[in-house]
Amino acid sequence: MLGKVVKMYPVLEINGHNNKKISLMLHGINILVADDNLLNQKVTKFMLNKQGAEVLTVSNGVEVVDLLRKDNRFHAVLIDIHMPLMD
Repeated sequence: MLGKVVKMYPVLEINGHNNKKISLMLHGINILVADDNLLNQKVTKFMLNKQGAEVLTVSNGVEVVDLLRKDNRFHAVLIDIHMPLMD
């Protein structure tokens, strides 16, 4: 039987609109989103922000490389596999 290791992280909850509890599972996490499709950028950013993440978006692979060379604050990078200028 194979075991599965699952890391559990504390969830920060705040009171949102109409006192509904909002779980901020990604509170304090910085994520770089790279996608050439503006709609994909907006949807991804909205979903990640809703979970408490700080999100920066860029439009091509060159921007990703340039940004990561000078800025090391990102905990994760979500990148589209087919990008203009550089995949």
